[in-house]
Amino acid sequence: MITDIARDMSASLILTIISLKLTASLVSLASGFRGGLFFASLFVGCLFGKLFAMLFPLLAVGVALALDPTTSMLTGMASLAVAIVGGPLTMSFLVLETTHNLEVTAGVLAACLVSNVFVRTAFGHSFSTWRLHLRGETIKSANDVGWLRSLTVDRMMRTDMAVVDCEASIADCRRDFPLGSHSVIFVVDDAVGYRGFIPLLELFSGEYDLEAGDMFLLPSMNIKVAMAHFNRAEAEFLAVLESPSSLKIVGMLTEAATTRRYVEELGRAAQGVLDLN
Repeated sequence: MITDIARDMSASLILTIISLKLTASLVSLASGFRGGLFFASLFVGCLFGKLFAMLFPLLAVGVALALDPTTSMLTGMASLAVAIVGGPLTMSFLVLETTHNLEVTAGVLAACLVSNVFVRTAFGHSFSTWRLHLRGETIKSANDVGWLRSLTVDRMMRTDMAVVDCEASIADCRRDFPLGSHSVIFVVDDAVGYRGFIPLLELFSGEYDLEAGDMFLLPSMNIKVAMAHFNRAEAEFLAVLESPSSLKIVGMLTEAATTRRYVEELGRAAQGVLDLN
């Protein structure tokens, strides 16, 4: 292919061949044929490289630099093929096998990497991958075709999860799932199924102590017992219930107010002892 295209050709002839080849490829793809992308990308890429080598002296006015047509053709061939079918290393090795020249291959490899990054940044994937998407595939790279696609959730999931009914009380959950037994509990019911989850650490937090059964205050408790409840619950406030059986809320008390009142009463008691003396 390189030997045939390396002969002298006018720019108009090259543009005509590129137009005809692109038209033929579009007609083929639109008709439902799936092959032909690889050779077409190599052929058109060579033509673009040859055209660029011809037009470069006109574009770089005042610069005494000429491009080697063969090197330009190889670079264009590999770069366009990477944009169409992917595989920058494959195209670089193809050039190396063709030329046996490491210097040319290094330049072609750099061009292939730039082409690959540009296509993935602007479009997300190669043209061949896009055609697979049209047929219902979801792959984006070669990794998706191999072990990455076969590593499904079914192979990774655990089946020893903690499940509790949504009607269960906080006290029952704390009894059945002590700290350290699980990291999360999944809540389900018979009608809907999965309802949500709750981390086990949150289950033992103070905000659920009212439902735990004993983390509340009664009106008859003295301040020392109340402070002990606050220390055990590690909560900033507790509800005051009428009785343990009725669970009717009659008020609330904060730990800060309890501590402040405790200090005030200690001060008054100490002052009374001093006055007596």
